[in-house]
Order: sequence, then C-alpha cells, then structure tokens
Amino acid sequence: MTSSLLSLPQELFDYIINYLPRKYASTLLATSKSTYTKGTCAFNKSCFRIIPAELSCEGLYNTEKILDNTHAKHIRTIYFKACERRFSDNLMEINNRLVAILAKTLQVSPKFKTITYYQNPNLLGRRFTNATILSILAGEVEKTSTWQNRSIKVRLENLNSYDLNFLDEYPKFLELVFCIKLRLNAEESRGHALSQRIQTPLSLTLNLKELFISVDDDRPLYQSTVLYIMASLNSTIELESLTIKGFFASSETVKQILQPFQTSLKKLNLERAYFEDNSLVEFIDYIRDHFSLDYIHFSDIGQEEHSELIHEAQLCGGSIKTGLDILMSDVLSQLAY
Repeated sequence: MTSSLLSLPQELFDYIINYLPRKYASTLLATSKSTYTKGTCAFNKSCFRIIPAELSCEGLYNTEKILDNTHAKHIRTIYFKACERRFSDNLMEINNRLVAILAKTLQVSPKFKTITYYQNPNLLGRRFTNATILSILAGEVEKTSTWQNRSIKVRLENLNSYDLNFLDEYPKFLELVFCIKLRLNAEESRGHALSQRIQTPLSLTLNLKELFISVDDDRPLYQSTVLYIMASLNSTIELESLTIKGFFASSETVKQILQPFQTSLKKLNLERAYFEDNSLVEFIDYIRDHFSLDYIHFSDIGQEEHSELIHEAQLCGGSIKTGLDILMSDVLSQLAY
C-alpha cells in the first residue's frame, strides 16, 4: 500500500490517533480492517477524511508531514486543537506553520471544506492563552478565505464566552462559522457582562446552523442567561439544530427561545432542564403543534418537586408527534401521584 496511511511513520500514526477526538479515532481504528479489505482507495478515503493539527510547533510540524502524503487529497476536515504550552513553542513559528498548513491543504485536497477548532480549557500562560491561539487561527483563515475561491466552514467547540468575545475583530471568520459549542460556568453566565461579551460576535455568525449551550458545573443556567444568548443571534439566521444542557426553564421562556426558528429548526436536544412553573406539559404540547422536527432528545427533564419526569426520550422522523403524545401522557400520569 504505497504512500498510504499504513506507510506513515509510527510516530505520525500515533499522532493522528492521539490528537483526533475519541469518536473519530475510534471510528478510524474500527473501520480500518473492513475498508482495507475493500482496497487501497477505500482505506485511504476513510483514514484521511479528517486529520488533527495540534496547535504547537511540534504538532503542526507533524501535520505538515501528513500533508506530504499522496492520499492527503482525501482530507475533508482539519481538527485544530489548542494544547498546553511547551517550553519550545514560539508564537511566530506557530503562526507561520499554520499559514503553511492552510495553504497546502487547500492546494492538495479539493475536498477540504471544514475547519474544527477545539478549545483547551487548561491552556495557560501569559502569551499562550486560548484567545491568542484562536486569534491567530481566525486571522489566518480570514486571509486565506479572501484569496482562495473555496467555501470553508468552521466549527468552534468547547468555547467559553471570554474567548468568543475576542472574535468580534474577525467578522469574515465569524461568517464562516456554522457550528458553535458554547461552554459556560456559573461565574461567567450571570448578569449583563455575559450579554456584552457575546452580543457582537454572535450577531456576526450569519451562517450559524448549529448551537450547543452547556454548563460546566451542577448549577443550571438561569433562564435569563439562555435568553441573552439567543437574543444575541442575528435575526436572519436559520438555526437547524439546538442543544441546551443544564438550565432552569419555563414554557414561556422556551417559546421565546424557539419561536424565531419555527420553520428552520430540525433537531432539538434538551438535557437537565428544570421547569419552574408546572409548564412541562404545556411545553411538550407547544413543540408538537408548532414544529416539524426530524429529531428530538430529552434527558433528565424535571419540574419543581419532581426532579426527573423524563429520564430519557429520543424521537425521530414520522413517529415524533405520536411519541410526544405518549410522553405527555406519561408526564401527566406521574404528576397525578
């Protein structure tokens, strides 16, 4: 298998496995045998679909070497991940290697279309902060998008509101963002300060399709916090997927959150939601009558003194309306006791 993934040096193969997200690395390992039996082409299409780029000098050097492989032409996604600072790291070198990787990937792979950035919550150092690394990436992607006639999409994962705030200086980059996974904690999720941090950058994500809001600790987000976030979105976007994990809710609040996306929303995932005004049944009724969803997932949904009225519910396709009717009946029967 000349120039295939199997011919990469062991350290590069290990680099791919270690720095890809677990779900991608597991899929790669699990499918390697089956795709290998189907031939060289099938194997390499599978294994080179997504490659990691650890945002350190050594990591980016390894990614550059992977791009020298013949089958880098199959790359569709580069997964950038900020890492803890190494003594040998230099911001200028990171910047230069990042420029080289973006340019080379666009050159060798006509299928390349997605950039994923995963924020490392443990990244420390006066110069090596998440904001610094993300700013470098955003700036270089902006420059690249202006001289390359290629439609690139960006996913931002595990992002906090402080670092999202820095992106308002990169409006062209934010226009490329189709997915944000926002991670909050109790300290940063309260009051007017949150609204000030997120309002401008979120309003510039004109092509946002997927939004995830989660809280780090066991204390759920206040309703006002979720409303701040949703109100910051540009009124022209057509959100297709929404996930909220850990928040106090009411039927009226959730209606305010969802109503602007009544025609576009296709996937809804609510986890650890606590309805404060005995309105869970009203909420389920609203979803059933006003939305045409393809997928619903509810987990650990409670209401006042009932901490868990819905433990787990997953509904798909044409069975959603019937499933919601059954779910509503089950909730009512629990409340009757």
